Amino acid sequence: MRRRTFLASASSGAALVAGCSALPTNTTETTTQPPTVQWDEEYVTEGYRVSVSIQLHDEPQVQVLDIGGDTLHAVTESGTYTIAGPNTDYGPAIGTDTFSVEKRNEELDITSPVSTFVVGSQETPEIPSSPPIHLVGLSGSTAPTLEDSGTETKTYQQEVLGSETQLTLTIPKVLTSYYADRLRVPDYGVYVSDTYDDPYLKDLVGKFETYANQRDQDDLAVINHMMSFVQNLEYTTDKVGTGYNEYPKFPIETLVDKDGDCEDTCILLAIRL
Repeated sequence: MRRRTFLASASSGAALVAGCSALPTNTTETTTQPPTVQWDEEYVTEGYRVSVSIQLHDEPQVQVLDIGGDTLHAVTESGTYTIAGPNTDYGPAIGTDTFSVEKRNEELDITSPVSTFVVGSQETPEIPSSPPIHLVGLSGSTAPTLEDSGTETKTYQQEVLGSETQLTLTIPKVLTSYYADRLRVPDYGVYVSDTYDDPYLKDLVGKFETYANQRDQDDLAVINHMMSFVQNLEYTTDKVGTGYNEYPKFPIETLVDKDGDCEDTCILLAIRL
Protein backbone atom coordinates (compact mmCIF):
# COMPACT_ATOMS: atom_id res chain seq x y z
CA MET A 1 0.00 0.00 0.00
CA ARG A 2 2.82 2.41 0.87
CA ARG A 3 4.44 1.69 -2.51
CA ARG A 4 1.21 2.48 -4.34
CA THR A 5 0.90 5.74 -2.40
CA PHE A 6 4.46 6.67 -3.28
CA LEU A 7 3.95 5.91 -6.97
CA ALA A 8 0.81 8.02 -7.03
CA SER A 9 2.67 10.88 -5.35
CA ALA A 10 5.61 10.53 -7.72
CA SER A 11 3.47 10.51 -10.81
CA SER A 12 1.64 13.56 -9.56
CA GLY A 13 4.90 15.41 -9.08
CA ALA A 14 6.14 14.44 -12.53
CA ALA A 15 2.95 15.73 -14.07
CA LEU A 16 3.36 19.06 -12.32
CA VAL A 17 6.97 19.32 -13.52
CA ALA A 18 5.79 18.63 -17.06
CA GLY A 19 3.28 21.47 -16.75
CA CYS A 20 0.23 19.21 -16.61
CA SER A 21 -2.41 19.08 -13.99
CA ALA A 22 -1.98 16.17 -11.67
CA LEU A 23 -5.68 15.63 -11.28
CA PRO A 24 -8.37 15.90 -13.96
CA THR A 25 -10.54 19.02 -13.64
CA ASN A 26 -14.06 19.65 -14.92
CA THR A 27 -14.25 22.95 -16.85
CA THR A 28 -17.51 24.58 -17.96
CA GLU A 29 -17.45 27.02 -20.93
CA THR A 30 -19.63 30.10 -20.55
CA THR A 31 -21.68 30.75 -23.71
CA THR A 32 -24.01 33.63 -24.50
CA GLN A 33 -26.94 33.64 -26.91
CA PRO A 34 -26.74 36.47 -29.43
CA PRO A 35 -29.73 38.69 -30.21
CA THR A 36 -32.25 37.53 -32.81
CA VAL A 37 -33.80 40.04 -35.22
CA GLN A 38 -36.84 39.90 -37.53
CA TRP A 39 -37.75 42.71 -39.94
CA ASP A 40 -41.16 43.55 -41.38
CA GLU A 41 -42.32 46.11 -43.96
CA GLU A 42 -45.71 47.32 -45.18
CA TYR A 43 -46.43 49.74 -48.01
CA VAL A 44 -48.51 52.66 -46.78
CA THR A 45 -49.25 56.18 -48.05
CA GLU A 46 -46.14 57.74 -49.61
CA GLY A 47 -43.78 54.90 -48.64
CA TYR A 48 -43.13 51.99 -46.29
CA ARG A 49 -43.70 51.34 -42.62
CA VAL A 50 -40.75 49.34 -41.26
CA SER A 51 -40.68 47.53 -37.92
CA VAL A 52 -38.15 45.27 -36.26
CA SER A 53 -38.69 42.59 -33.60
CA ILE A 54 -35.67 42.07 -31.36
CA GLN A 55 -35.00 39.38 -28.75
CA LEU A 56 -31.99 40.52 -26.75
CA HIS A 57 -31.36 37.16 -25.02
CA ASP A 58 -28.02 37.67 -23.22
CA GLU A 59 -27.18 41.00 -24.84
CA PRO A 60 -27.98 43.98 -22.57
CA GLN A 61 -28.52 46.49 -25.39
CA VAL A 62 -28.44 46.96 -29.17
CA GLN A 63 -28.74 49.97 -31.45
CA VAL A 64 -31.05 50.36 -34.47
CA LEU A 65 -29.33 52.57 -37.06
CA ASP A 66 -30.17 54.06 -40.45
CA ILE A 67 -27.80 53.90 -43.41
CA GLY A 68 -26.14 57.14 -42.32
CA GLY A 69 -25.21 55.64 -38.97
CA ASP A 70 -27.71 57.67 -36.95
CA THR A 71 -29.27 55.85 -34.01
CA LEU A 72 -33.04 55.48 -34.35
CA HIS A 73 -33.56 53.36 -31.23
CA ALA A 74 -31.41 52.24 -28.31
CA VAL A 75 -33.08 48.94 -27.44
CA THR A 76 -32.72 47.71 -23.86
CA GLU A 77 -35.82 45.49 -23.76
CA SER A 78 -36.93 42.78 -26.15
CA GLY A 79 -39.94 43.75 -28.26
CA THR A 80 -41.17 45.11 -31.60
CA TYR A 81 -40.26 48.65 -32.63
CA THR A 82 -41.56 50.77 -35.51
CA ILE A 83 -38.56 52.61 -36.92
CA ALA A 84 -39.99 54.18 -40.09
CA GLY A 85 -43.40 55.17 -41.38
CA PRO A 86 -46.06 57.80 -40.75
CA ASN A 87 -45.88 59.41 -37.30
CA THR A 88 -42.24 58.39 -36.77
CA ASP A 89 -39.19 60.64 -36.57
CA TYR A 90 -37.75 58.94 -39.66
CA GLY A 91 -40.95 59.26 -41.70
CA PRO A 92 -42.07 56.83 -44.43
CA ALA A 93 -39.20 54.81 -45.86
CA ILE A 94 -38.62 54.34 -49.58
CA GLY A 95 -37.29 51.39 -51.52
CA THR A 96 -33.54 50.69 -50.95
CA ASP A 97 -33.48 52.56 -47.61
CA THR A 98 -31.23 50.47 -45.36
CA PHE A 99 -31.40 49.86 -41.60
CA SER A 100 -29.24 47.80 -39.27
CA VAL A 101 -29.12 46.41 -35.75
CA GLU A 102 -25.70 46.51 -34.08
CA LYS A 103 -24.30 45.55 -30.71
CA ARG A 104 -21.46 47.33 -28.96
CA ASN A 105 -18.44 45.95 -27.13
CA GLU A 106 -17.72 48.57 -24.49
CA GLU A 107 -14.35 47.05 -23.51
CA LEU A 108 -13.00 47.16 -27.06
CA ASP A 109 -15.02 50.27 -28.00
CA ILE A 110 -16.27 48.71 -31.23
CA THR A 111 -19.64 47.84 -32.73
CA SER A 112 -20.53 44.77 -34.75
CA PRO A 113 -23.57 44.25 -36.99
CA VAL A 114 -26.27 41.80 -35.96
CA SER A 115 -28.69 42.22 -38.88
CA THR A 116 -29.18 44.49 -41.91
CA PHE A 117 -32.41 45.15 -43.83
CA VAL A 118 -33.06 46.81 -47.21
CA VAL A 119 -36.54 48.27 -47.69
CA GLY A 120 -38.44 46.67 -50.56
CA SER A 121 -36.60 43.37 -50.22
CA GLN A 122 -39.61 41.45 -48.92
CA GLU A 123 -41.78 40.08 -51.71
CA THR A 124 -45.05 38.55 -50.58
CA PRO A 125 -48.65 39.07 -51.75
CA GLU A 126 -49.37 41.03 -48.59
CA ILE A 127 -46.24 43.21 -48.77
CA PRO A 128 -45.44 44.39 -52.31
CA SER A 129 -41.84 45.15 -53.17
CA SER A 130 -42.97 48.42 -54.76
CA PRO A 131 -46.27 50.23 -55.34
CA PRO A 132 -47.95 50.31 -58.77
CA ILE A 133 -46.53 53.14 -60.88
CA HIS A 134 -49.89 54.94 -61.08
CA LEU A 135 -50.05 55.10 -57.27
CA VAL A 136 -46.57 56.57 -56.67
CA GLY A 137 -46.74 59.86 -54.82
CA LEU A 138 -50.49 59.84 -54.27
CA SER A 139 -52.29 61.28 -51.29
CA GLY A 140 -55.88 60.65 -50.28
CA SER A 141 -58.04 58.07 -52.02
CA THR A 142 -56.39 55.82 -54.58
CA ALA A 143 -59.63 54.78 -56.30
CA PRO A 144 -62.76 56.58 -57.46
CA THR A 145 -65.90 55.97 -55.45
CA LEU A 146 -68.76 54.00 -56.96
CA GLU A 147 -71.21 56.84 -56.39
CA ASP A 148 -73.28 57.58 -59.50
CA SER A 149 -73.12 61.35 -59.98
CA GLY A 150 -74.12 61.43 -63.62
CA THR A 151 -72.11 61.94 -66.79
CA GLU A 152 -71.08 64.74 -69.07
CA THR A 153 -70.78 64.51 -72.85
CA LYS A 154 -68.04 66.29 -74.76
CA THR A 155 -67.88 66.79 -78.53
CA TYR A 156 -64.61 67.43 -80.39
CA GLN A 157 -64.08 68.65 -83.94
CA GLN A 158 -60.86 68.28 -85.92
CA GLU A 159 -59.60 67.81 -89.47
CA VAL A 160 -57.84 64.85 -91.07
CA LEU A 161 -56.73 64.59 -94.71
CA GLY A 162 -58.79 67.61 -95.63
CA SER A 163 -62.01 66.30 -94.03
CA GLU A 164 -63.61 67.54 -90.81
CA THR A 165 -64.44 64.88 -88.24
CA GLN A 166 -66.47 64.96 -85.05
CA LEU A 167 -66.06 62.71 -82.01
CA THR A 168 -68.24 62.41 -78.90
CA LEU A 169 -67.13 61.07 -75.52
CA THR A 170 -69.23 60.48 -72.38
CA ILE A 171 -67.34 60.71 -69.06
CA PRO A 172 -68.64 60.02 -65.50
CA LYS A 173 -68.56 63.12 -63.32
CA VAL A 174 -67.27 61.08 -60.39
CA LEU A 175 -64.14 60.31 -62.39
CA THR A 176 -63.62 64.00 -63.09
CA SER A 177 -63.88 64.78 -59.35
CA TYR A 178 -61.52 61.93 -58.52
CA TYR A 179 -58.75 63.26 -60.76
CA ALA A 180 -59.25 66.80 -59.50
CA ASP A 181 -58.30 65.56 -56.02
CA ARG A 182 -55.15 63.75 -57.15
CA LEU A 183 -51.70 64.92 -56.08
CA ARG A 184 -49.55 66.42 -58.87
CA VAL A 185 -46.12 64.80 -59.34
CA PRO A 186 -43.32 65.69 -61.81
CA ASP A 187 -43.18 62.18 -63.34
CA TYR A 188 -45.46 62.37 -66.39
CA GLY A 189 -45.48 58.57 -66.69
CA VAL A 190 -47.79 58.52 -63.67
CA TYR A 191 -50.48 60.33 -65.64
CA VAL A 192 -50.18 57.99 -68.61
CA SER A 193 -50.06 54.81 -66.49
CA ASP A 194 -53.14 55.48 -64.37
CA THR A 195 -55.70 52.72 -64.95
CA TYR A 196 -59.05 54.16 -63.87
CA ASP A 197 -59.59 56.16 -67.06
CA ASP A 198 -58.58 53.27 -69.35
CA PRO A 199 -62.12 52.35 -70.53
CA TYR A 200 -62.85 55.91 -71.68
CA LEU A 201 -59.47 56.42 -73.31
CA LYS A 202 -59.78 53.08 -75.10
CA ASP A 203 -63.20 54.18 -76.30
CA LEU A 204 -61.64 57.35 -77.69
CA VAL A 205 -58.81 55.47 -79.42
CA GLY A 206 -61.37 53.00 -80.78
CA LYS A 207 -63.20 55.84 -82.50
CA PHE A 208 -60.02 56.88 -84.30
CA GLU A 209 -59.25 53.29 -85.32
CA THR A 210 -62.82 52.68 -86.53
CA TYR A 211 -62.69 55.82 -88.66
CA ALA A 212 -59.40 54.63 -90.21
CA ASN A 213 -60.59 51.06 -90.80
CA GLN A 214 -63.73 52.25 -92.58
CA ARG A 215 -61.51 54.19 -94.99
CA ASP A 216 -58.73 51.60 -95.28
CA GLN A 217 -56.20 53.87 -93.60
CA ASP A 218 -53.03 52.69 -91.84
CA ASP A 219 -51.72 53.33 -88.32
CA LEU A 220 -49.94 56.48 -89.42
CA ALA A 221 -53.28 57.97 -90.44
CA VAL A 222 -54.65 57.12 -86.98
CA ILE A 223 -51.75 58.91 -85.31
CA ASN A 224 -52.14 61.95 -87.60
CA HIS A 225 -55.85 62.04 -86.76
CA MET A 226 -55.05 61.98 -83.05
CA MET A 227 -52.44 64.72 -83.45
CA SER A 228 -55.05 66.87 -85.19
CA PHE A 229 -57.42 66.09 -82.32
CA VAL A 230 -55.05 67.34 -79.60
CA GLN A 231 -53.90 70.32 -81.68
CA ASN A 232 -57.51 71.49 -81.95
CA LEU A 233 -57.82 71.63 -78.15
CA GLU A 234 -57.46 75.17 -76.83
CA TYR A 235 -53.97 76.00 -75.58
CA THR A 236 -54.14 77.24 -72.01
CA THR A 237 -51.15 77.77 -69.73
CA ASP A 238 -51.08 76.21 -66.28
CA LYS A 239 -51.14 79.61 -64.59
CA VAL A 240 -54.34 80.66 -66.37
CA GLY A 241 -56.06 77.30 -66.21
CA THR A 242 -55.27 76.24 -62.67
CA GLY A 243 -53.47 79.01 -60.82
CA TYR A 244 -50.20 77.01 -60.79
CA ASN A 245 -47.06 77.51 -62.87
CA GLU A 246 -46.79 73.73 -63.34
CA TYR A 247 -49.93 71.63 -63.07
CA PRO A 248 -49.91 68.52 -65.31
CA LYS A 249 -53.37 67.17 -66.08
CA PHE A 250 -54.59 63.61 -66.22
CA PRO A 251 -55.98 62.73 -69.67
CA ILE A 252 -59.60 62.83 -68.47
CA GLU A 253 -59.10 66.37 -67.17
CA THR A 254 -57.74 67.53 -70.53
CA LEU A 255 -60.67 65.90 -72.33
CA VAL A 256 -63.26 67.45 -70.01
CA ASP A 257 -61.64 70.91 -70.05
CA LYS A 258 -60.97 70.64 -73.81
CA ASP A 259 -57.78 72.58 -73.21
CA GLY A 260 -54.27 72.29 -71.77
CA ASP A 261 -50.63 73.10 -72.40
CA CYS A 262 -47.85 71.12 -74.07
CA GLU A 263 -47.36 68.42 -71.43
CA ASP A 264 -51.11 67.89 -71.12
CA THR A 265 -51.62 67.21 -74.82
CA CYS A 266 -48.46 65.04 -74.95
CA ILE A 267 -49.79 62.95 -72.05
CA LEU A 268 -53.11 62.60 -73.83
CA LEU A 269 -51.45 61.66 -77.13
CA ALA A 270 -49.36 58.99 -75.37
CA ILE A 271 -52.46 56.86 -74.74
CA ARG A 272 -52.16 55.48 -78.29
CA LEU A 273 -48.42 54.66 -78.01
